[in-house]
Amino acid sequence: MASLDLRDQVCPMSLLLMKRHVVLLEVGQTTEIWVSDPSSKSDIVRFLEKNAYTLSCNKQGSDFCLLVTKEKEPC
Repeated sequence: MASLDLRDQVCPMSLLLMKRHVVLLEVGQTTEIWVSDPSSKSDIVRFLEKNAYTLSCNKQGSDFCLLVTKEKEPC
């Protein structure tokens, strides 16, 4: 599983880096994305929910771990 650590990034850079990362996923592939900034987490979750991804979010200390799966190719 690929992983992306954005704990030292804030928006909008974290959102842009996440978009670059998830677009490379194959359908059915899962990645782990780490963020610590709550605003970045909210923006990333909002983007993923509106697009072809499913996710689960786990809080670990002050960080968030997002497990993201690409469900289909975007239109």
